[in-house]
Amino acid sequence: VSATTSAQPAQLTRNERLDRLPFNKAHRKLLVASGIGWAFDAMDVGLVSFAAAFILACIAALCLPERKGLNLED
Repeated sequence: VSATTSAQPAQLTRNERLDRLPFNKAHRKLLVASGIGWAFDAMDVGLVSFAAAFILACIAALCLPERKGLNLED
């Protein structure tokens, strides 16, 4: 061992070790599963927002005596 090199390897931080990992099949699977989950969550939010607007219109039509029927153009 020379005087300029140490006996121990260079200490890497946890982030540096993670950055050096290769992108493999497990990472790709996790990325795809996360993307599908995100897409379903976005679709769920969209469906709930349309359903909530329809339900509120129905409640308003039932509770307000001056409104006859269901006017969905509002």
